[in-house]
Amino acid sequence: MEIRFLADVSLNDAIVSGCKRRESAMDFLSANDARLERVPDPKALAAEQNRILVSHDFQTMPRHFGDFLQAHGSSPIDELVMIW
Repeated sequence: MEIRFLADVSLNDAIVSGCKRRESAMDFLSANDARLERVPDPKALAAEQNRILVSHDFQTMPRHFGDFLQAHGSSPIDELVMIW
């Protein structure tokens, strides 16, 4: 299974660039490339595209993640733990 990432608007673009520079095969879509400023629900877009949403948003993301788990029943956390 290929792990794919989507940066939300709160994630510094230098992180995306640095990851891609270090591992050019990494599929890490920046918020700018995904045009997230026009997307009302980035977590839904990430789920549609089978991507892991990466964020620095510590204020609202835990609640959003809880809502996502209730709606979808699972998340890509197993893959993140495996990578770790």
